[in-house]
Amino acid sequence: MRENEPVFYPDNLREISTKLIPVIRELAGKYGKTTAQIALNWLIMHDNVVPIPGAKSAAQVVENAGAAGWRLSEDDFRRLTEASNSLVITYVTW
Repeated sequence: MRENEPVFYPDNLREISTKLIPVIRELAGKYGKTTAQIALNWLIMHDNVVPIPGAKSAAQVVENAGAAGWRLSEDDFRRLTEASNSLVITYVTW
């Protein structure tokens, strides 16, 4: 189903995996959290975003809950924001 979705175009996935994912992984190690918890916490810290995480199991619900009750430092929030803003996502694949 996602095969024909432009956002999942290989160049877009490469962009995300080289610019954003390494920062998230580094912060996960720093904070002792999962990458999903880092990403959700970053979203929670935005004034205009209300993340609605999905969960297919009780373990995922617990993991998602671990994104609340703490905050990234301002420097780490800014660093992740800069990594996100640096992404060049293409929505046309031709």
